[in-house]
Amino acid sequence: MPSTRHKNSPFTLPKTYRDDFRELQDILACHTGRAYFVGGCVRDFFLRTPSSDFDIEVYDLDEEAFALVMAELGAVQVGRSFHVYKWRAFDLALPRSETKTGMGHTAFETRIIQEEKAASRRRDFTMNALMIHLFSGELLDFWGGMRDLESGTLRHIDDAKFAEDSLRVLRAMQFAARFAFRIDDDTIRVCRHIPLSDLSKERKFSEFEKLFRAAFPLYGLYYGIRLDIFDKLFGFNPSFRDFLAVARELKTNRPHLDPGVREYCLLYALHNKLHIKTTPLLETLNAPTRYRRMLEKQKRRPKNVTAKFLKALSLLYPIREWLGGDAETIKTAKELGIYDAPFNHGIAIRDVIADGFEKAAIRSEYKRRVCRYLRAE
Repeated sequence: MPSTRHKNSPFTLPKTYRDDFRELQDILACHTGRAYFVGGCVRDFFLRTPSSDFDIEVYDLDEEAFALVMAELGAVQVGRSFHVYKWRAFDLALPRSETKTGMGHTAFETRIIQEEKAASRRRDFTMNALMIHLFSGELLDFWGGMRDLESGTLRHIDDAKFAEDSLRVLRAMQFAARFAFRIDDDTIRVCRHIPLSDLSKERKFSEFEKLFRAAFPLYGLYYGIRLDIFDKLFGFNPSFRDFLAVARELKTNRPHLDPGVREYCLLYALHNKLHIKTTPLLETLNAPTRYRRMLEKQKRRPKNVTAKFLKALSLLYPIREWLGGDAETIKTAKELGIYDAPFNHGIAIRDVIADGFEKAAIRSEYKRRVCRYLRAE
């Protein structure tokens, strides 16, 4: 096992938060000698990923004393059951252990504890169990989190504790997609045996949204298959051949698309390549309406993407909103002036009306003239 304590950690906060941090240090130092940065902010620091929220565990205080310190600080309580307080960019809590008592993510019995390793055991993955001493900068690593960060491995800490919250299966998938990490075989084994039926739509979408926006969605798709997530939640289980088809689609298209539409690419590829209906999937996740609207207006990518096809498509929306584009397609669209704006064919509704067409005939005649124009092109 790696050493559990490392002196002189290089952990620092972004300049934006340092004044607030010094103020926080000064107040906490009057009441305790043990407080730690924990969770995602420590992980993100070592991954060189920006953080804007910082979790802190405060030791050697009971609930009443902690509440008084938080009142002195002016912090707002946001998690009564878990004794969590919010102060500016910092979330402060007492160290605790958790025991599952029923169904759902709130059915936990908590107990305040004062031993760092015992408190870190409730974390999901080793990379999220790293701790940085608030005053000395000492790094505590009880479970090999640094080793796993350096090797790009997602590894759970404790079989029984991990299985108490089924959301962790989805977290494994989205962490793999965000950081291009491999998931340890033992963690895959544990995940596959955890049912997902107790998860609310809101909790499911929260993790899938991170997958959709991740830098490496193929990792998420791969592990979504390996962990049986797609089968359990959506009733389909892509084969490895299916995975490769979607992978080729994403590698061809996604890097070249406008950043504002990339989060829809995985869903488009599942529909375009595997003919999977996205509407039931989005309903299962209770996804925002913008997902449905974006995917409903998409057209399948033809074998040959011609200028005529792009012009016709741009009558509906600018090509920058089409998820089927690739480098060559986007280049052509920009040359035609239809990447950022719809195609200007010069045919106006007012001209159709001026020619005597009325009511439903206006739309039909307008469409006929546009189609004739495109055929002539």
